[in-house]
Amino acid sequence: MKMFVGFLIGIIATLVIVLVVTYFGSPVVADTTDTATVTTQTDENPDYNAMMPDIREIYHSCLTAPFQQVEIEIYDPAIANYYHKLMQETGLTKEYNDNGTTSN
Repeated sequence: MKMFVGFLIGIIATLVIVLVVTYFGSPVVADTTDTATVTTQTDENPDYNAMMPDIREIYHSCLTAPFQQVEIEIYDPAIANYYHKLMQETGLTKEYNDNGTTSN
């Protein structure tokens, strides 16, 4: 009986959340039926792609930051040279451009 009551409370809570989000939430997909009148971006319709973070750049910097810090802390020139060549061969020193290509 307790499990059935808990199930009903969960269903009711889910329905309330869906109704509140539907009533108060803004639509995620814009209406594209009349595209001839929409020519410029306004404050009411911001550019969401510009607001998104660059996931590739964040991932690459998180991946390479520890290796670059270690490279700074190597004082022996022979080991530093070997480590630098190793990082170049593995691609950890490559930086990504806006179009997705890499450059050293």
